[in-house]
Parts: sequence; C-alpha cells; structure tokens
Amino acid sequence: MSKKKLFAMMALVIVLAILGTGTLAYFTTKAVVHNVITSGGVGITLLEDFPNADEDNVLDGVMPGSTHRKAVKVRNDQEEAWIRVKVEVKVNKNLDPEMLSIVYNTGYEGNQWTPHEGWFYYNSPVGKGQVTSDLFQNVSFNGEDMGNEYQNAEFTIDVFAQAVQTANNP
Repeated sequence: MSKKKLFAMMALVIVLAILGTGTLAYFTTKAVVHNVITSGGVGITLLEDFPNADEDNVLDGVMPGSTHRKAVKVRNDQEEAWIRVKVEVKVNKNLDPEMLSIVYNTGYEGNQWTPHEGWFYYNSPVGKGQVTSDLFQNVSFNGEDMGNEYQNAEFTIDVFAQAVQTANNP
C-alpha cells in the first residue's frame, strides 16, 4: 500500500471519529439540580422561677422551717420531643440533703410527670415552643430536724433535662 493511500485511510478514519464524537455530543445532555436537605433538631431550655434568689441563683440567709418559691419547667425549642428531668440535691459538710424538701408535681389526678429510676418523665410529647407544667414549685427547709450543724450549710439543687425526638421514637 502506498503512502498516499495509507494517509488517505488515516484521514478518513480521523474524519469519521470526529464526526462520531460530534454526533455523540449532539445527542448528550447534562443538567444539575442543587438540593438542600436539613435535619430536624432537638433543643430544650430549662425555665426556672426563683424570685428571691440573686442574679447568680443564690438564696442567702434561709432559716429552718422556711419555704421558698422555686419552680422548674422545660421549654421545647425545636422538634416535638419526649422530655425527662433529674434533680439532685447536695449539701456541704457531709450533712443530710433530705433536710431540703421538694414536693414534686406527681401523684395527683391530671399530673404530667411520672417518676422512674431517679428521673421524672413528662407524660406527653412536647411540641415546638410548648412548655411543660412545673415539675415542682417550692423548696422547704425542715425546721424541726435541722440542728446547729446546719448553720452556714450550703444546699445545691442541680436540675438536668434531656429530650429525644418523638419522630420514629414512640
């Protein structure tokens, strides 16, 4: 085969390849869609009504036998959720924390809190922006049993709240 014929055949193959590619591009299309999907969230806020405390939530100078307003509830800030709360009372000096009494809002008809293994569970789901009923409303110091060893004692009440979404979680 001569060089001219070989060159002509290679040129023909190249032209056919270019035409085939052009045809392929002619029948090809492309589209892009940008989608944003965000997940829901769970967020809560502990709400406290402690009117006699200072800005640091410290109540000074309490006397045995006194009762003070301290109400705790939870606001759901995001998706519908199940809510539970745990309360821990501590006192320094290795004294009995039971000298501080908290009466929880359980055990009466229409109550919304159920105690279970150290936690208080709200009986119904809490929707976005909704607030639970008070878990408790007052704290009292046992006047009859608090002796001089409780002078200058410091009680702390730690409140822990947790929430879990209701979706896919009956």
